[in-house]
Amino acid sequence: MATLTEAVEKPAHVPDEAVFDFDYHHDPALLADPHARMIELLEIAPKVFWTPRNRGTWIAIGFDEVFSALRRTDEFSSSILPPEQIEE
Repeated sequence: MATLTEAVEKPAHVPDEAVFDFDYHHDPALLADPHARMIELLEIAPKVFWTPRNRGTWIAIGFDEVFSALRRTDEFSSSILPPEQIEE
């Protein structure tokens, strides 16, 4: 069985109701049956949530939320650092 990634402390700006403990690299149910686990997450997790696993990250799982984020590249990015923080 995989060991979960160490959890980090929740930043002050993250509302408590937006926190859902999910490790997208080592979640046993996701590794066993990804489709079933995603269906389950849609039923039990917020459509957009912050997880303390994986160094703390935001995850969008709802269709409308993912679609919106993909179209708003000025606000949402998969970059580790925002462009203004990257040294040239």
